[in-house]
Amino acid sequence: MKKNALFFWLAFLFAASLQAQDGPLSPASRHSLSLGLGLSQVSVRDQNASPLLYQNNLPQVTLRYQHSFKRGELQVGLQARYGNYTPKAYRGRAVNLGEVVVPLTSKLAAGHFSLNYLHRVNAAAKSAWYLGTGLQQLLQYPTEAPYAGLVSVTALPLILKVQHQFNAKNLLESQVQYTLAGLLSRFPWHATLSLPDVTSNLKALYQNNTRVVAGYQLNQVAWQTQFQHQVSPHLRVGLSYQFERLVDAKPRRLHTWSNSLSAQSAFTF
Repeated sequence: MKKNALFFWLAFLFAASLQAQDGPLSPASRHSLSLGLGLSQVSVRDQNASPLLYQNNLPQVTLRYQHSFKRGELQVGLQARYGNYTPKAYRGRAVNLGEVVVPLTSKLAAGHFSLNYLHRVNAAAKSAWYLGTGLQQLLQYPTEAPYAGLVSVTALPLILKVQHQFNAKNLLESQVQYTLAGLLSRFPWHATLSLPDVTSNLKALYQNNTRVVAGYQLNQVAWQTQFQHQVSPHLRVGLSYQFERLVDAKPRRLHTWSNSLSAQSAFTF
């Protein structure tokens, strides 16, 4: 069902581009509101919880607002993923601990919020360079034990964006970012949460297992590139590829990475 929905979404975007006219377009819009639907392959190896590699394909939804002005742009983004979450080598299996049976399968809910400001540092006839920073929040939450990959990161990134306008209708953007510092929370390696007078496990997690990390300790990077085609004065369609990576070595190594491909449509005004 999910594959059919993605197929029809791509078919709609392709049909819309075929119906586009070649007439002149209106001047560049200052506001853009976009929706992206796609699929993300999420890979996690969390030595705090399990020696196994978790690797699954999750549906992905992205909402983004962008406000462009003379010398820069403001970006607000929200991305969500949700789906089955199992070890790559042991899908559908369980661990028997006496009378307790622990399934090696669960769901993974992941969300990413970003608020970025980019300043234009250079502009040519068809290209523009932007440099900026922002405030971003990442949360990965497995719903069942052993909670491999449970992590929360509040990050301050350094962002570089390059934009190239091929012609009046076709645009290519590439954006890369590296986290300079962040606030990191991870599931403890001993798999227990205990604080006096605290009834919320989430609160105990943040109070027990949160620390400030520098960029070289976190090794969090992201790269996104997208191609957009303008089919009307107020509608753009396109494709986007995204890569993300996060590594933390304490107390035991966490390595999570993802590759995502999505179809996008943007309303400009």
